[in-house]
Amino acid sequence: MRYKEFYEGYPWGGFSATKDDFEKKSVDDTIDNPKDIAVTSVRVSDVVEEMENPCWDGYEMVGHKMKDGKKVPNCVPVKEDVLHEGEYCTACLIEYIRENHNALHEAEYHGRKVSLGKPFRTPGGPKKFSVYVKNKKGNTVKVNFGDPNMKIKKSIPARRKSFRARHNCDNPGPRTKARYWSCRKW
Repeated sequence: MRYKEFYEGYPWGGFSATKDDFEKKSVDDTIDNPKDIAVTSVRVSDVVEEMENPCWDGYEMVGHKMKDGKKVPNCVPVKEDVLHEGEYCTACLIEYIRENHNALHEAEYHGRKVSLGKPFRTPGGPKKFSVYVKNKKGNTVKVNFGDPNMKIKKSIPARRKSFRARHNCDNPGPRTKARYWSCRKW
């Protein structure tokens, strides 16, 4: 193998031996003389291992990316399937949702079935919109919000910003309060 072929096949550069030094020593030779360490510091087996796994411990290579016009390995952290307290496995969560799909979206309010968490207009009601939600005790409650005599005009950025600041929409509070649902509309 010639110096040029080896250098072009080594994707990350950094091979510092000169052409003359490279041709004097074979890359597969062992180091007998400590003075020759600079010349034979890269072995083919090391290069092959590095090309197969060029990332640090705890990282894995996922394809390549372009960096400064060069193609380099894309190293990302290894995802471990360790569940922490309060987390669920994806398969278990999907199974739970399938089993309890109707229970999560439907409830009973004053003897009739209602859908939870879906705001609707109340034409004759005390407010413009209403929504059914469950409170901390597990009871279904109706939350009314919005002034029926006003238009929202949320498409005007200044009004939207003012409303959200006035109602502290960054921290809207619990779902059982009108402020939460008003902020969600705006």
